[in-house]
Amino acid sequence: MLLILGVGLTAFAILVMHFLIPKGLIERYFKVPYFRAGECAMFSGFPFSVMRTIMFMRVVGFPKSGEKRGLTNAYKLAPRWYKNISRVIIILVIVLMISMLSITFGFFIHYLVYAE
Repeated sequence: MLLILGVGLTAFAILVMHFLIPKGLIERYFKVPYFRAGECAMFSGFPFSVMRTIMFMRVVGFPKSGEKRGLTNAYKLAPRWYKNISRVIIILVIVLMISMLSITFGFFIHYLVYAE
């Protein structure tokens, strides 16, 4: 039950961050040298625009993760509160994913051991 609540609250927090993302960050880095033209088209509309927000939250919270695309300076366009909240949310997403995978793996092992 707690896991479902965590997923719901994290999804709500990501939606809030989607509307609070700095526009300068999108305008400067969401274009062709950093993303392919197809990616720009795909991540411009709902629901993939939320995915774009998560990608930028990762780059803002953990700048080294943007090295491959050349986004290591993108964090400079975001305010400190956005960076800190992005770090917390990304870490929470990783913890929730590991928890869900562990529970799924546990059920699978339980089924293998006790199935008749």
